[in-house]
Amino acid sequence: MGQNGLWRFDGKVFILRVEKSCLSLNYRNMNISNVFKQFCNDLQNRTRIMTEDNIRYYWFASMLQQDNLLDNYTLEQPYAAFPLNIATFSKEELDLLYDDQLYNEFYCFEMKFDRGPKRTTAAKTSAAGELFNDLQRLQQIPPTINGKTTHRLFLYVTDDIMHNYFISGRQQNKSFGKQLKNFYNPQINDPINLNFKGAPKTFLDSANKSLNNQNLMVFPNLQLILSRDFTCGSTSFNGDCHVRLYEI
Repeated sequence: MGQNGLWRFDGKVFILRVEKSCLSLNYRNMNISNVFKQFCNDLQNRTRIMTEDNIRYYWFASMLQQDNLLDNYTLEQPYAAFPLNIATFSKEELDLLYDDQLYNEFYCFEMKFDRGPKRTTAAKTSAAGELFNDLQRLQQIPPTINGKTTHRLFLYVTDDIMHNYFISGRQQNKSFGKQLKNFYNPQINDPINLNFKGAPKTFLDSANKSLNNQNLMVFPNLQLILSRDFTCGSTSFNGDCHVRLYEI
């Protein structure tokens, strides 16, 4: 290579131009839609048993295809590291934190895999409450941290058992059933307005366990941003696989 980026081959001169922005290919804006698509495709091809840890690592692997710099990721990030609005669950851990250093943003993920034989309505109601427990915990992370925007995202993977429970709206408490259906099956990117006043105690106990039953279930910014339903080869699913990604 000669001076000023010149290459010479057989007497011919080629000019090499390198843009500075291309030198750090690992620092790229994370396209969550592409991550979601890859995650679902990989999940659809799964043939072995599936666990919640598998769900987390599948999502992590899908993100790595866009940014493979491991220093940008933290698995099991302690909540105590965040300036929380409520400190009652500071000993708990966030499933995944991604630090987008180029675009000065944080992506905070909680993930839940809800499957298995929940034969009673009470068991399904309690499982739904656990989902909202994760959402409440995630919502306590401030929308900005040290000048960085935080994207608070909840990945929910389930099978036909909880899927049918959410969309049926046939719970004994009709108002509660309607709220669950509004949460699970809204229009993409529409605000989800929820009111769990009068919800069953079984639900509220599970939903508020991280917050010591402070019952702060108000979600002013909750929306479903991506959704997909498909058949998975894994025998861990009772029927089809249903994937929802929410931002809060």
